[in-house]
Amino acid sequence: MNPNTPLHDPHDTIIRKALLYPADGTEPRLVEMEFSEEGAKRPYGLHTTALDLRKTYGKSIGGTRIHTFHATNQLLDLAISKGVEYVAHFNIDIRLPINLSAARLLGIDPKRPGHRPMFRGDLIITKEGDWPLPLVPRGGAHRNFFNVDVSFREQADNMITKWYNSESWEKFLDEEQMYHNLMNPDPSSHTSPFSQMEMRAESEALGVDEYIKKLKDHAQQQRMIDRAKKYSERQMALENDLCAHCTNKGNPTLKKCSGCRQIKYCSKECQKADWKRHKRECRSIQERASTS
Repeated sequence: MNPNTPLHDPHDTIIRKALLYPADGTEPRLVEMEFSEEGAKRPYGLHTTALDLRKTYGKSIGGTRIHTFHATNQLLDLAISKGVEYVAHFNIDIRLPINLSAARLLGIDPKRPGHRPMFRGDLIITKEGDWPLPLVPRGGAHRNFFNVDVSFREQADNMITKWYNSESWEKFLDEEQMYHNLMNPDPSSHTSPFSQMEMRAESEALGVDEYIKKLKDHAQQQRMIDRAKKYSERQMALENDLCAHCTNKGNPTLKKCSGCRQIKYCSKECQKADWKRHKRECRSIQERASTS
């Protein structure tokens, strides 16, 4: 009998051993996990049954991602039986803590993780394969699940390390950003969960005080740029006889501000709309005129 032949119905809730890399930093170990139809509903709903991660990730289950290691996959020096895959289940939600077990494996200081995003919450590896038998009633994308053996630990460490430091991980990040951008047409919202993770990582690496100082310095530089831009626009309006608000060129109805007698507007509406910016400027021009 084929050792991969399942002894259960593909809709059954079953228990199988999986390899857990705990977020709390304790040693990776085998744990019994449930595979069920309810587990398949979140977050993907692709298969009849799947690893149930509802208790593992809670409200962050939407941040669940998977990566499959198989015989034709890059990174593998080990031989994997035909039709069998190892699947890494991980999370990218920054509300979950950095996975300390994975950080230790990858040689990363969790307090100074740098800019490369880290796994969040528990990292779980399962052993799976396609359903080898004819489809049954209510057939679908059935999966077969196996117990992970304790001897797999060293190979799993090697797989995770190679994957995290590979182009495959970079491709995954690019795809996450692309998907986020497609789902959020507004360019100002093009910040993926990984971008948020990078910001968090930078704040953790620099320290809170230093990171806040950097943000303030950046904000101050941006304000200076904005002021320079506004001054340049003002000068252009003065030199080219434009409305100071809408820069409507060549409007014959341009009239000077009655206060400073320099800034011009094409209408009362433009003058009113620009008053908040011009108020201090107007007073300054009048003061310079009175002292000259």
